[in-house]
Amino acid sequence: MSGGQVFGDEVLATAISDRLLHHCEVVPINGNSYRLKNRVQAIERDTDVA
Repeated sequence: MSGGQVFGDEVLATAISDRLLHHCEVVPINGNSYRLKNRVQAIERDTDVA
Protein backbone atom coordinates (compact mmCIF):
# COMPACT_ATOMS: atom_id res chain seq x y z
CA MET A 1 0.00 0.00 0.00
CA SER A 2 1.46 3.35 -0.98
CA GLY A 3 1.21 6.67 0.85
CA GLY A 4 -1.11 7.93 -1.87
CA GLN A 5 -3.54 5.14 -1.12
CA VAL A 6 -3.47 5.92 2.61
CA PHE A 7 -3.80 9.71 2.34
CA GLY A 8 -5.72 9.77 -0.94
CA ASP A 9 -3.12 11.97 -2.67
CA GLU A 10 0.45 11.10 -3.64
CA VAL A 11 1.66 14.72 -3.34
CA LEU A 12 0.15 15.06 0.13
CA ALA A 13 1.72 11.76 1.23
CA THR A 14 5.13 12.92 -0.04
CA ALA A 15 4.82 16.27 1.76
CA ILE A 16 3.82 14.63 5.05
CA SER A 17 6.66 12.10 4.81
CA ASP A 18 9.14 14.86 4.04
CA ARG A 19 8.12 16.86 7.11
CA LEU A 20 8.13 13.84 9.39
CA LEU A 21 11.55 12.65 8.24
CA HIS A 22 13.25 16.07 7.92
CA HIS A 23 15.39 15.78 11.07
CA CYS A 24 15.17 12.00 11.45
CA GLU A 25 17.70 9.34 10.77
CA VAL A 26 16.09 6.46 8.94
CA VAL A 27 17.26 3.04 10.12
CA PRO A 28 16.55 0.35 7.53
CA ILE A 29 15.57 -2.94 9.11
CA ASN A 30 16.02 -6.13 7.13
CA GLY A 31 14.59 -9.51 7.98
CA ASN A 32 11.27 -11.03 8.83
CA SER A 33 8.67 -9.18 10.85
CA TYR A 34 8.05 -10.68 14.31
CA ARG A 35 4.55 -9.23 14.28
CA LEU A 36 3.76 -10.93 10.97
CA LYS A 37 5.42 -14.16 12.11
CA ASN A 38 3.30 -14.22 15.28
CA ARG A 39 0.14 -13.46 13.29
CA VAL A 40 0.80 -16.29 10.83
CA GLN A 41 1.38 -18.69 13.74
CA ALA A 42 -1.90 -17.58 15.36
CA ILE A 43 -3.79 -18.14 12.09
CA GLU A 44 -2.23 -21.59 11.73
CA ARG A 45 -3.27 -22.47 15.30
CA ASP A 46 -6.82 -21.26 14.65
CA THR A 47 -7.13 -23.34 11.46
CA ASP A 48 -5.70 -26.43 13.19
CA VAL A 49 -8.32 -26.15 15.96
CA ALA A 50 -11.25 -25.66 13.56
